Formats: sequence, structure tokens, C-alpha cells
Amino acid sequence: MPSTNDGYTPWEELQSVLMLIQNRVVREEFSDTSSNPNWPHADANGLAFDALTVSNLIAIGGGRGRLRTATQLTDNDSAIETLLRLFLFYFVLRKASDLQPPIYGIPVTAFHESLKFYPQVRLYFSEDAKDVESGFHPVESELTFRLVTETSESVSKAEALSLARKIQSLFCTSGGFRWKKGRELWMYEDPRKGYNLQIYAWNETEAKKIIEQILDIKSHTPEWSKYLKGTEAKGKTFATVPGMHTIYGKSIRKPRERPIAYVRFRYAELKLHGLPNDIQLVDRTGGRRNPLVKAN
Repeated sequence: MPSTNDGYTPWEELQSVLMLIQNRVVREEFSDTSSNPNWPHADANGLAFDALTVSNLIAIGGGRGRLRTATQLTDNDSAIETLLRLFLFYFVLRKASDLQPPIYGIPVTAFHESLKFYPQVRLYFSEDAKDVESGFHPVESELTFRLVTETSESVSKAEALSLARKIQSLFCTSGGFRWKKGRELWMYEDPRKGYNLQIYAWNETEAKKIIEQILDIKSHTPEWSKYLKGTEAKGKTFATVPGMHTIYGKSIRKPRERPIAYVRFRYAELKLHGLPNDIQLVDRTGGRRNPLVKAN
């Protein structure tokens, strides 16, 4: 590969970043094995594993040490060797399944067969990565509204694009619209116009801010008579850092209830009855497929 006068090559830079990120993942996965970077290629009895299957490797003491060796990236790896190590870790050992959180749900086609609905716009917000507390997932929020004057058959590509551009103008400026999520439940209900918003916000000011922004997508003005605060659970407290409990013999941190954090707009999508794949209206993440509008 081409290099600069100081010996730098694009491959070496890519390899360095891959090693930094991937080897951290490998160390966490095989943290039960030796901390020695030159962990053994054989078990404690000196048995070689050349003829053993992956399942046998896992079953025999010390086998995970060899798997750790095989999946850790090294500075001397070629591009092919790097790909093979990644393939072994994510596909043969099936760690790629960890990239998709478990979800309770049913197939989209089955849902559409059981229920017909007005077109729905979904706005997704999440906490900035740099603000996420160690040991926790980013705080998220999903807010939706219906296009009650439309049907799946009536929504055109031009209308979807117009909707996407309006969302872009309202939610994608200044680094993405941001609001503070919290423990107070605020609701805005106007079914005639497609709104049934339930928002956990830091305070009333934050709740009204996001409500006004969402209604502005359809050029609607809030009617505050349709706005109310949810009933608080008597005697209920919410821990900022929840304690631990034991599940199936393993100590696991309890899930957070109504976490407090600033969340930022990431993307918007349109759900149409009869269309299995959602229409990606606006994307600020760079990871959504074929968005109508790409934004920063």
C-alpha cells in the first residue's frame, strides 16, 4: 500500500484502530482466561487442540484460552488474517448476536395482519455517547404521532420527502434537537390530530419544549387544555444508580427506571400499514438505510 515518508500507511492506521477497539471486546469476552497476553495454545495438561472442534475447545479446560488467542488481533496480521479473526469471533462463535439486543415482539407482517393503523411517524432520541454512565446503556426516547388525514395508500413519495425536510429543519440544526428526559410524566392527547404523547421529562418546561417541536412538524399549535401531568406513584422512588439483584445465580444490576439525561434527535421514520420496511425519513447517525434526508 502507498505510504508517506514517515512509513505511515492507511492499512496500519485502520489496523491500529481495529486492534484498539476489537481487542478490548475480546478481553472482556475471555476475561475468565489468563491475563497473560501470551495465553496458552493448549490446556493445562499440554494437550494440543489442532484436531478439536470449537465445541470441544470450549468444553476442555483451557480451550477458551486458545479461542482468545485466535480471535485477538495482532500487529503482524495481514488483512486476510484480520478478517478471519473477526469472522471467527462474530460468526463462528456467534458473538454477532450480541450486537442486536433481545426484543419482545412479533414479525411485522403478522402485526400488520392483526391490526390496521394510520401512518405513524417515529422520532428517536438518545443520549450522547460521551455522557453515558459507565456500565449503562445510553438513555433513549421514542415519540410518535399519527397522520390521521392520510392512509397508507394516500401517502406519496413527494409528501414523505416534504415531511422529512420539515423534520430536518426542526430537529437537525445546532447539532440535533436536544431535550432533558426525566421522571415527571407529561401527556398531550389530541387523537383528532393524531397525538397521544407520553413524555418523561425533567420538568414542565422540557415537556412543553418537545411537544411544541413535534406539533410544529404538522404546523399545529398546542392546545394546552389537552395537556396534563401524569399521576405520580405514591411513595415511589427512583434510584439514580440502581442496586444489584441475583438472576439465575448471577449478580446483575437492576434496570434503571425513568433515568435522567439529555437526549438528542438521531433519526425519524415513517411506518405504513402493509409496508414491512419503514421509510427512513431523516438520519443523523449515518447508519440508517436509504434515508430521504441525510443530516449532520
